[in-house]
Amino acid sequence: MKADQSAISEAYREGNSLAQTLDDIRVTLRDALDGGQAIFMPRHHVHEEKTQIGWLYQAAPTLAQILRDASLCHAVWVDDRFFNRHQTLTDEAGHTVPIVCVLDLLQHLEVHGVMSTEEKHRVLHKLRQGGYVLVPATLDELEKYLRNARSIRKIV
Repeated sequence: MKADQSAISEAYREGNSLAQTLDDIRVTLRDALDGGQAIFMPRHHVHEEKTQIGWLYQAAPTLAQILRDASLCHAVWVDDRFFNRHQTLTDEAGHTVPIVCVLDLLQHLEVHGVMSTEEKHRVLHKLRQGGYVLVPATLDELEKYLRNARSIRKIV
């Protein structure tokens, strides 16, 4: 019974932490929308359109909306191997925007001093733990792990 009570208490704490995180995201998004720093893209309604990307509205509706009109975007953030092999996305009107991913964002935050290199390393580790399989090990990250290793055998 004591173990069950402990598990319930831990689940309650984790639930509160998650609720607080979600509320923080909600407030940040609300403030960005109110301040004009973020907007929602207009939604195009498709009535059985016979276009080149008509099939995409069924398979990936959000992506189809972006490909239809990306004029309000400064960049498109996509974490997908197929799309990340390209540097840009061009919509039906010919408007081209860069494609970025979480790795680009982390690099940007580090370069602009918003996050330290150590924080970036922690986030990269969390991404790998979370199943992101294409998170490269950076040279500075490898050097850090090698410097902190307890014993290193000299490789000849």
